[in-house]
Amino acid sequence: MAHAVNEVILAALKLNSDPVDALIALHPEESVTLAQPRLLHVFGEESVTWLTEGDKFRLHRNGKKIMDITDHDTFNSKTIISSAGKACRLTRQEAMFLLSLE
Repeated sequence: MAHAVNEVILAALKLNSDPVDALIALHPEESVTLAQPRLLHVFGEESVTWLTEGDKFRLHRNGKKIMDITDHDTFNSKTIISSAGKACRLTRQEAMFLLSLE
């Protein structure tokens, strides 16, 4: 038995090749959630990086395995993030504080 996909979803995917854009087209209220920054470790890469919730969907779609460590209270190692093109070392708490200033 084949799984039936709603025609509205198929139409959104036809207009938007990116699944995140298709989701936003169907549910514009989700754009805020999908734009939220997340601290992610992509398996196979040495460092963690700040990406969006929507980027998580894109990574999964491309077969990447990730770990979202944004909300891990036990995360206490140093993190490298890019700021104005120059890398700096910040703790998770420092990075979250800087993001709250935006």
